[in-house]
Amino acid sequence: MDLPSLVYLAFGVSLALSAILALIILPPTRSVLRGLCPAEDAVAFWTRFTVLMLFLGPLIVTLIFGVPYSESSSRLSATDLVLRVISAALVGSFLTLGGIGLRIGTIRQKVFVAPPPRKTDDELIR
Repeated sequence: MDLPSLVYLAFGVSLALSAILALIILPPTRSVLRGLCPAEDAVAFWTRFTVLMLFLGPLIVTLIFGVPYSESSSRLSATDLVLRVISAALVGSFLTLGGIGLRIGTIRQKVFVAPPPRKTDDELIR
């Protein structure tokens, strides 16, 4: 398998996997962000950021680690190259989802603490 075909395969696998992940995880992520973000603009920004990272993270890992650029890797069979690309895309997706999950999981929502109730006149007399 020649290098341009392998790069196209890496793009295709990575983008397909990212699209599936985005379709699955975006609705619950959006609802979590609505609970964490005070403004709708912030929810829109962080949703777009999350989608962008879901596409770029696996793509970068796949292009760096999944596509062999050296001459010594030309001895690999087409099956080995496809498995290498798929594995790199899955690792990139796992790392990206892990990073997003850690970040969202560590955000603490501000809890409104109500002031203590004031005593009524009847309670003050007792």
